[in-house]
Amino acid sequence: MRVTFTLTSVILFTLIVKLPVYSQIPSEWRQVIDKNSVEVYLHHCHEKNVRAFRAVTTVSIPIDSLEDLFDDVEEYPNWQPGIKEAKVVHRTSDSRYHFFSRNHQGWPAKDRDLMWAVEKSWDDLSASLVYDQVCSTNTLPEKGNPGLASQAFVSWRLHPLNETETKITYNFTIQQGGRIPNWLLAMMSADEPYKTLANLKNLEIKGDGNSTTLD
Repeated sequence: MRVTFTLTSVILFTLIVKLPVYSQIPSEWRQVIDKNSVEVYLHHCHEKNVRAFRAVTTVSIPIDSLEDLFDDVEEYPNWQPGIKEAKVVHRTSDSRYHFFSRNHQGWPAKDRDLMWAVEKSWDDLSASLVYDQVCSTNTLPEKGNPGLASQAFVSWRLHPLNETETKITYNFTIQQGGRIPNWLLAMMSADEPYKTLANLKNLEIKGDGNSTTLD
């Protein structure tokens, strides 16, 4: 497989700044899962055609080890159930890069190839390590009017509670001026964020604090 980095994906970084995840999500949330110390909330704002989920849990993993895990993009398929393949395709710095992912949509739908722009930063206000990711279908080989491109926003917030525990907040938001494609709506299933955070809770950090395996 060959992935080509194009100039159009550069504009994704500006979307992170201009359209932050939290500004797209109104305050009304509906809890749909509260199990095994993982909470998942859904929201649908009809006026802005925005759909979102938020998942929250606490893991017994130090923040430094979690940072190593999140920086290792090629390992994403091992703990993110919707991702079959992931690879960094362009890196501006350790905190700004693009990665390609192949996302499983479930039979009979086809897998989707996506390009994500990532900006990693420390938020002093919430004392959290933040991974903001944005993907836009106007950079993908989709049919239809490019002016109605869908945008997907992911925000991971890793807040250290102490030396061994970290609170994780996982946000996913999609927005479009017109109809949101069915394949993108399929990514809004509450099961996926639940399984993702459940996988993180089941990770075992070994001796050097850098290697991780699922029990």
